[in-house]
Amino acid sequence: MDNSELDYKPAGKCLVAFISQESLRGARRGHMSEKAKREIREKSSLLFREEVDLDVFVFEEYFRKLSKAGPAREMQPDFKLLRNHKYEEMNTFIKGLETEGYKYGSFVFVITSYLPKYSTSSSLAFELYDEDMTLDYFIDTMKSFPSMAAKPKIFLVQADNRALLVPEIFTKAGGFDEGPEPIGVKVPTDADRLVIFSTIPQRLSTLPGDATTDAGDVVSSPRSDPNASSFLMQALIEVLKMKSDTDLLCLTPSILGHMEKLIEDFKKTHTSYNNRKIELPLVMSTLTKRVILKKLAQQQE
Repeated sequence: MDNSELDYKPAGKCLVAFISQESLRGARRGHMSEKAKREIREKSSLLFREEVDLDVFVFEEYFRKLSKAGPAREMQPDFKLLRNHKYEEMNTFIKGLETEGYKYGSFVFVITSYLPKYSTSSSLAFELYDEDMTLDYFIDTMKSFPSMAAKPKIFLVQADNRALLVPEIFTKAGGFDEGPEPIGVKVPTDADRLVIFSTIPQRLSTLPGDATTDAGDVVSSPRSDPNASSFLMQALIEVLKMKSDTDLLCLTPSILGHMEKLIEDFKKTHTSYNNRKIELPLVMSTLTKRVILKKLAQQQE
């Protein structure tokens, strides 16, 4: 049975914008919270020779290869890297979509940043180089643009909660550097968008663990993959590789289930996290049709 009439049928390429804040605002170089990075060495990539956040690297590689699997192999999505941007620079980019949006048929915004240290807003927010920006503002600014109307907009947000990177003793003593809770916040209500918002720090994926010997002693046990991306990106790519031709919203339970397994495995080798709350991502959708990521990757102008 052909259900293609239920899918978005955007005309034009997909814009994939990577909004990457690579370290906590004000943190020294080499701080434990700093995002892991890797250089893109594929010459066909629009980001060739850029050293990028590992989550950016993983998603760019997957989405680029997905686009090459289609009939128009010379085509690829339009990748843009917005790295360590100031608030006004981001604002200029968002407002520029009022005209630039006409060039594209769909949009994927991959935001890799941090939860703000302090927040007076009930909206989901993430750090930029000099100020914080709320997701509410990002979406509300775009929703009045005719160029963005009736086009699918996917937001994949990795906003590290720094509170999970410090020893548990601090959280028990009163919440050292705790970020805002993502549950119960104000949710954007415009149509045609999907948001997956994770606060599990990327660095947990490479945090040295511990193991218990036969004598009951806890010993150091380094992670097997020092270049592992965030739990969100690991789960997302793993699920998409198996079901790239399936509606993305329908895949979110599988993505969350995979992340839950990653958290359980993490706690087995990190005993100090056994009693700590690690929240699964918040998923919000106002999509009116199905989004097949494989089709977005292979859109032509």
